[in-house]
Amino acid sequence: METKRLADKTFSLGAYGTKLHVSIVANSGYTAGTVSVAGAEKNDDGSYTVTVETTITAMAASQNTYTVTITQTANQTIHVYVPNKSDSAKVDHTETFTAPERTTYEAEVIAADGYTAGTLSVN
Repeated sequence: METKRLADKTFSLGAYGTKLHVSIVANSGYTAGTVSVAGAEKNDDGSYTVTVETTITAMAASQNTYTVTITQTANQTIHVYVPNKSDSAKVDHTETFTAPERTTYEAEVIAADGYTAGTLSVN
């Protein structure tokens, strides 16, 4: 079976009756969108048979995100800086937040006056 990688390209699929297997592979950190095939007959095995002019469309991929849970305790505050504390464009999180996959961060615990900061647990 011949495999063709597409990036906004149009190409000839071959003769009437050509059988297609269509799949989408998302970039790292993304979930592939759905695919639609217009103008071809869908077979029981999930493939398509070209019988007329056919259009294959991929819906946009979505970026994977994860919830970062921050659990505060008395007399200290956990800060999670995205991307890091020294970056002038940083975002300082002290409550639970959602971050895209591969987000870099820096975290610290700042103790209240008269207290010693506890240790971070990341899992």
